[in-house]
Amino acid sequence: MDGWLVKPDRVWAKRFYKNPHLPSPHVYVHTASCEHRFLHGITPFAVIREGQNIPRQEAIEIWKQLIKEGWERSEPLWMV
Repeated sequence: MDGWLVKPDRVWAKRFYKNPHLPSPHVYVHTASCEHRFLHGITPFAVIREGQNIPRQEAIEIWKQLIKEGWERSEPLWMV
């Protein structure tokens, strides 16, 4: 299951998902930007800037911190 967050300026977004290639409890996090801004729906203009494998608990803490900073939950923003 995926989780998506988008920054209020809608230029940056993150996708959190279970890494199918590693045993649990690892989560893969992609960070992407979009110079045209992430509007609603899928955009072909997303550029993946970073990807990292992190422990599930760390991913949960990052998610919570980003929500506190004003990031918002989102529907998928780029093709996966």
